[in-house]
Amino acid sequence: MRSCTNVVPEDFVNERSLAVGSYATVNRDVRHIRAALKWAERRKLITEVPDFGPIFLKEDLKKPTIMPEEDFLAMIAALVPELNLPKRSCGWWRAFLYVSYYLGLRRGETLSLIWHDVIFSKLEVRVQASTSKSRKKRTVPIAPEMAEILKEWKAECTGSSPQDYVLDWPFNTYHAIYTDWHLIPDAAEIREGQHYVPKDCRSTCASELIANAVPTVVVKDFLGHSSVATTETYYINTKPAMRSAANVRRVCRPEEKTTENPS
Repeated sequence: MRSCTNVVPEDFVNERSLAVGSYATVNRDVRHIRAALKWAERRKLITEVPDFGPIFLKEDLKKPTIMPEEDFLAMIAALVPELNLPKRSCGWWRAFLYVSYYLGLRRGETLSLIWHDVIFSKLEVRVQASTSKSRKKRTVPIAPEMAEILKEWKAECTGSSPQDYVLDWPFNTYHAIYTDWHLIPDAAEIREGQHYVPKDCRSTCASELIANAVPTVVVKDFLGHSSVATTETYYINTKPAMRSAANVRRVCRPEEKTTENPS
């Protein structure tokens, strides 16, 4: 560690980028190295941490994938009793999709909700700090229609006490969620070439809020981001809003700008 001067991280980035070809992977590795060296500095194993700032590679950020409402509704319609889902029931998936798509909750937040966190009288859902990525508690308002959907799902659940999970997930890993997930778009006959993942529900929620002129700072709080920059960088698809912007810039012709009213 003591031999890790400013030159060492730069050489590592150059060699690693040639080996893996992915800037995101290289930056992830650099962050791990920086964290290890800062740990060593705090314990006085080394006296100084090299400057990592200039060596991070600029990544091309992917635009968020937006799930049109017609595709979402097609997936909901596909959740019929005849659809054989190995992990969870069609009712479970219906509730999961509605919460993810319209509230924009993270997967872990959705699966950690208990019925005590759903306040029907106030039309709100509470996300506890322990289940949130930002480690901050927040309250997300819900529409009356969403409350009805959750009430219907609660009625389907047997013995739903306040401490029971809204969406019980009795598996050791979230990876198993894709066993069911891939079957639902296929059953919905989503157009060929279009591929969605659960996170796209959250991205769609953020982008639709922005497209409907909800201030970004409000979207930040709705999604539970630590800063507006995160919302703007990773979750906003400006394409729908750009169409509205183009309509605002309506083209006028000279003959429309008449100053006299002909009589």
